[in-house]
Amino acid sequence: MISPYIPNFISENLKFRVTVPIIPDPEKLNFHFKKSYELKWLSNFGPCYQELKENLCNFLGTPFIELFSSGTQALTCGLRTLELKCEVITSPFTFPATINAIKWAGLQPVFADIELETLTISPDSVASMIDNHSSAILGVDVYGNRCEHSRLTKMTKDANLRLVYDSAHSFGPGLFSRASSNMGTFNMISFHATKLFHTCEGGALVFDDECLVDKLSRVQNFGFTKEDHFESSGTNAKLSELHAAMGLAVLERLDEEFSHRELLSETYREILGADNSVSVHPLQDFMPAYTYFSLLFSCENGNTRRNRVHESLKKNGFGSRKYFNPLCSEVDCFANSKRANLDVVKWVVDRVLCLPLHRFIQPEDAATIARIVLEN
Repeated sequence: MISPYIPNFISENLKFRVTVPIIPDPEKLNFHFKKSYELKWLSNFGPCYQELKENLCNFLGTPFIELFSSGTQALTCGLRTLELKCEVITSPFTFPATINAIKWAGLQPVFADIELETLTISPDSVASMIDNHSSAILGVDVYGNRCEHSRLTKMTKDANLRLVYDSAHSFGPGLFSRASSNMGTFNMISFHATKLFHTCEGGALVFDDECLVDKLSRVQNFGFTKEDHFESSGTNAKLSELHAAMGLAVLERLDEEFSHRELLSETYREILGADNSVSVHPLQDFMPAYTYFSLLFSCENGNTRRNRVHESLKKNGFGSRKYFNPLCSEVDCFANSKRANLDVVKWVVDRVLCLPLHRFIQPEDAATIARIVLEN
């Protein structure tokens, strides 16, 4: 039976999709999966898993990485590993997985407002919500914009809190090196098929504290420390060999896809630069992840105009998405969570729109899409 839930942003018309995953040649996928297949080793940290870990460490510049079956599992396991209590201050401007991970880790989300410029969590709003129930700050990188790490770091040190990041939208060479300025205790990256780099389903934690290696390995593998011996409760959150093989094949195609999305982004920016009532994300101050290209309609009638552009693109055969909508703070299951004044994020969520960014959109399509935006 076909699932009754088919997201309305999935379409057979690829130009109607905001994202389309890299699909490697089957021969490449088979090449990487062959060793695991021949060894009859389909899960439990096999050769594809180990090779992907090594390749990603080199690409991202991170000292340590652990791979998981999803970004949600990665974030949940990471939070469980830190043995936090009570409340985690985070942003409502995120995908529900962020808040779900907090809840599944046995913690309570507290919502802070966001910065208008970057759309990331506001340090001032966070500061207003810190009390004796707070245990951590969970910042969210948005469309590739990174959080204000220096202020959040000082805040967590002063209040004796942990600082972690949902960096699902962030991916790039050297982005998580020790020299980078945006590393928390850990950063979660999503490898979902909507992302630039993917493993179909998957995710990772990157970190620079070697003490987390064994802890994360235990919590993602039923609590086992060695064969037939476990010391704590855990879950099954391992990335399979087939998913890891997909990641290895996708990684080989990344430069080509990155270059194409860069060209699309430049086309969008060049044409949309004529309209100072529209701001473009990610900001050019940040390393582009080319996962999403998003607009913020900052004019007085921004909500009306955003909706008009969305409908006009649809009529012309192009997709767009009001992402993130609704706010996590506005849904019933999180309605009782503590929150700061959320005026900025409520204003923003009515005005954002993600444009298509993938290889089935050509530069001439991007030019057409940008002109549709200007005309509405």
